[in-house]
Amino acid sequence: MKCNICNDTGWYELPNHRLECMERIQCMDCLLQQQYKDTLKEDLTKLFSNASHQKLAQIVAELVINSVDRNEHDDLDRINTIIQTKNMISAIQLGVVYSQ
Repeated sequence: MKCNICNDTGWYELPNHRLECMERIQCMDCLLQQQYKDTLKEDLTKLFSNASHQKLAQIVAELVINSVDRNEHDDLDRINTIIQTKNMISAIQLGVVYSQ
């Protein structure tokens, strides 16, 4: 959902009539939303810390595959190549990219 105040830039301009210029103001709605997401990530991390490694790996694999499948500029064969070459670093990097 896009922010109506700053259009997801995190900043918006507001006229300063005393200085006769435009001031850049940080969008508090976006800042609060980011803090809320960070809190949810921390709480979910604590919850997941009690899960088995196998279940967590299965969840991550499903998220990466679904993200690659939704991206029109990526290909599932890329994941197949990573699996066949057992390239753990590329697999982790792919997960990090799609987690952003």
